[in-house]
Amino acid sequence: MTDESDKSEKHDAADLQYRGQLLASHEKLCFEFDRKLTWLSSGAIVVSLLFVEKVVGEGECREPWMLGSAWLFFCAVLVIALINNHVSITAYTSRYRDHIDGKESGTPVRHTVMRILNILNIILLCLGLLALTGFCLINQINRGKNHGKRTESTHGTGTRTETRTETRTETRSGD
Repeated sequence: MTDESDKSEKHDAADLQYRGQLLASHEKLCFEFDRKLTWLSSGAIVVSLLFVEKVVGEGECREPWMLGSAWLFFCAVLVIALINNHVSITAYTSRYRDHIDGKESGTPVRHTVMRILNILNIILLCLGLLALTGFCLINQINRGKNHGKRTESTHGTGTRTETRTETRTETRSGD
């Protein structure tokens, strides 16, 4: 009978060790997930701010609401990632206190909240990327249509400035 109890204790110790490894892996993956979401959202905002002039060009900016929506989606991802980190830290602290006190850890509600926030972040990131891509495509198409057209503007000074993009045309004379 002692052999069975020794095997049972070894199995329980191995099970606890395995559960600890799984928990550590899960926490590392959650940290990496939040870090990558933050990096992607921040990067998308910065890149779109830097290159908006190159996308629009000298023509009229078309569908600016798409760019604004993309920025709002990316900012929402950043805010939700911060909230998710706070919930995660609170859950960890609660679980640690419960472990010290010898209580059963009761955090399934927090896990559900974190899962919902992660899914919401993925959706918002995708919507932001779609809005930014749509804005870029529409303005690049508009930029191509305006190529070769004459544009006039006052640049807020009252004097007219005329810009013309030249297109090459060949004509034959003397036929």
